[in-house]
Formats: sequence, C-alpha cells, structure tokens
Amino acid sequence: MRYIFTALRNEAADLIRELHLKPADTSLQCYENENTVLTVTGTGPLSAASACAAVLFSHHVTDRDIVINAGIAAAIQNGRENELYVIHKIHDASSDRDYYPDLIPAPGVPEAELITGAKPYRASNTALSFKSDAAVLYDMEGAAVFHAASMFLPPHRIRLLKLVSDFGETGQIQFDPAWSSMIKNAVLQEAERMETVPPHPEKQVPDCAALAQELHATVAMKRRLEQALRYAELAGIDWNEIVRQYREDGLLPSADKEAGKQILERLIYDIQD
Repeated sequence: MRYIFTALRNEAADLIRELHLKPADTSLQCYENENTVLTVTGTGPLSAASACAAVLFSHHVTDRDIVINAGIAAAIQNGRENELYVIHKIHDASSDRDYYPDLIPAPGVPEAELITGAKPYRASNTALSFKSDAAVLYDMEGAAVFHAASMFLPPHRIRLLKLVSDFGETGQIQFDPAWSSMIKNAVLQEAERMETVPPHPEKQVPDCAALAQELHATVAMKRRLEQALRYAELAGIDWNEIVRQYREDGLLPSADKEAGKQILERLIYDIQD
C-alpha cells in the first residue's frame, strides 16, 4: 500500500484525479483506491503527526508499504523556485533532532535538507546560517510525518518530496496549479522506485571509512556516501567495481575535499545509472 500525505488539498489535487481516489469513510480528509491512501493533514506539525499516526495505525501497515510526504516549501538557502527536491536530511526545529531518509534520490532529482518548524518561515524576521552550501528548505510538516511514520516503517520506506514555492518574502502564497502536477509526477515516480527495494534488506553497508578518507569527506559527505552504498547493496549494484575503476583511473584518492565532493557526486551518478 502507498500512503501519501500532503498538508494542502491543492497539493493533492492532481494525484486524486490521476489515481481516481475516492473519499474514505473516516473523519480525516482521506482519499483512497485499492493500493493508495492519500491524506490531507492540514498545516503544522501537530496536525501532520496526528493524521499520519492515525492513518498508519488504522490500516495495519506492513513492511511492504511506503510513506511519501509531498508538498510545497520555502527555500532558505540555494533552493530554486519551482524546483522539486528529494529530502536527504530533516531537522526538527522544535526538538533539535535530525532524521535521515535512508536512500539516495532518483537520477535527475536534486537533493535538499529540510527544516521543519511550528510557524511559517519569514525571511525578514528569521536569521539562519549554515555550514554547507546545500539547498535548505523549510516546511511545517516534514519532520512530523517522518517521526510518526518511523514508528511503523523503517527509514528506507519513507520519503519526503518538497517543491520550492517561495523564499519566505510574504505571508500569503498564491498556489500555482502547475505545482500539483509536478508533485503528482514526482510522487508516482518515487513510489515506483521505492517499491523495487526489498522490504527486508539482507545486506548491510560495509564500512566505508577508508573510502571516506580517500574522498577527504566531511561528516555530511560521509552520510551521503553511506546512503549511496546502502542503496547499491539493496539494488544489487557492485559499487566495489566502480570504486576499483576510479582508483585505476587515478580519481582516488582525491586531491582534496573539493575534488572529493565532485568524485562523490560522480559515484552517486554511476550507482544510479
């Protein structure tokens, strides 16, 4: 079963039409067919967590199911307007806790970090600084859905997809109908991809400390490397052969951290290709 959570009805509109979802017999705003349950949670972490937990509990989730939280978000740093991102790190501003979805994103879909807060983001009255140059987005539901879903499913069965709608300049966002189509396409593609991964991964990621050292990897780079290698193991991809070829070609060890970043991106691309 696919469980999809959006904060707004507008975000879900094209998914409801495409999948021919019908209103469910529940007090929540749920729509369903034989293999999908879509829930419009409302905005804010409390509404999102409550709705997610209630739906997953009532449907007796199994480890073959997946959860996708999708919707719009504000870009805080280096996010591009109307671009959709797969979230690889989530920071809950209320609890100061970090979460890490467990698989690398699909080819051609950029990554971002996500901050979830209890209030709307306003660039004019919020001062945030970051150590990396990663794209950083802000929403009010992502961490709450991930936390609630984690009580029922492992991290590799949960995904967050966020589309940049604004940069926190104003209090009222005019929803663009094109966003709903972009969200629909991303959700359906990611759902198909997630369902190819076994529910019970037997292989564990080998220790990547030596490879991380060759890349001069930072903590964030090492985390991405671990995600990439774990995905390769689950997908049956021989990443050792790719790394061996890199060494033969003189790409490894890298000259410095900046070169290591480029090689890491190439490695991720080659694993996904």
